[in-house]
Amino acid sequence: MSGNGSKSSGLVGILGGMGPMAGVKMQELIVKRTKASRDFHHIPVLTYTNPQIPPRIGDFGVECVPEIVRSIKALERAGATEYVIACNTAHVFTAEIEADVSIPMISLIAETAKDTAKNCGAAPVVGLLGTLSLLKNGLYQDYIMKDCPQANCIMPADKDQTRLDELIQGPGGIKAGNTGTENRAAVAAIAQALVDRGATVIITACTEIPLVFNADICSDFPVSIVDPMVVVVDNIIARHSSAYSA
Repeated sequence: MSGNGSKSSGLVGILGGMGPMAGVKMQELIVKRTKASRDFHHIPVLTYTNPQIPPRIGDFGVECVPEIVRSIKALERAGATEYVIACNTAHVFTAEIEADVSIPMISLIAETAKDTAKNCGAAPVVGLLGTLSLLKNGLYQDYIMKDCPQANCIMPADKDQTRLDELIQGPGGIKAGNTGTENRAAVAAIAQALVDRGATVIITACTEIPLVFNADICSDFPVSIVDPMVVVVDNIIARHSSAYSA
């Protein structure tokens, strides 16, 4: 039996490399979460892993925009009809990116805010785990409050936030490939401190964090753990899989 090569519902482009496993992990999630019995029942995905994109953090984060735009245009030239950036912090520059790109973005932050409003109760206390650059910008908070006005968003205390940034991108951090028990326990402790302050749900607002702290690894964690990449992957599957299913 031949594949269904003539079917098409558009081609999803994934921009990865921020950190190095982000785009790879997103593509893996699409494969694992798609209900399929044959190769050709899966969704075609185009992934560009570009670890040469400048850092998205700090005062010079905006310097990442030209390379992000160039990378998305490369995806478009290769056939992508929409794209997702597998980096939460890069979404701070959404306006600048979209101004130079013609295909639509699937936003990790916008989709996660919608999911929070739908699935986390009328007045959730949302604990945010992400880079200081992202959380200080307030993008997640704004989107969540727009979709769920009764929500309250909290971020780690200053000491915990400094530690979290080190765990994400320090010499012994997750981006350096250190995903063992020590870093798992450290991130879980920061999340638990948010729960102790009243958080009823934790959003892992950095693509590195779920490599050590997610609903599967921490199945006994006292509140729900929401991974924005999983939210977006499920959105992609829901919109595209029917074109390729049996």
